[in-house]
Amino acid sequence: MKHVITLIPGDGIGPEVTKAMQEVLQASGVDIEWEVCEAGSEVLNRYGTTLPQETLDSIMKNKIAIKGPIGTPNCCNSSPSCRGWRLLANHI
Repeated sequence: MKHVITLIPGDGIGPEVTKAMQEVLQASGVDIEWEVCEAGSEVLNRYGTTLPQETLDSIMKNKIAIKGPIGTPNCCNSSPSCRGWRLLANHI
């Protein structure tokens, strides 16, 4: 069974850390399709927000996301768009 997971690599060390995490999960044999989305300070100028609607839509559709480190304060943790989500783990 294939699992579709929203992946938000983040910024700073985020892309490096999430790549390593992907390699670990690939080695486990779990069938995963990654839907890569953006968030953080690098997307602020393009979208006017650190958490674009496209990213939110992907998370809502897939019902699961893995987010790498993001150095932007209030990007995902206290955003009004994320309130009410059941956040289960922080891998860093």
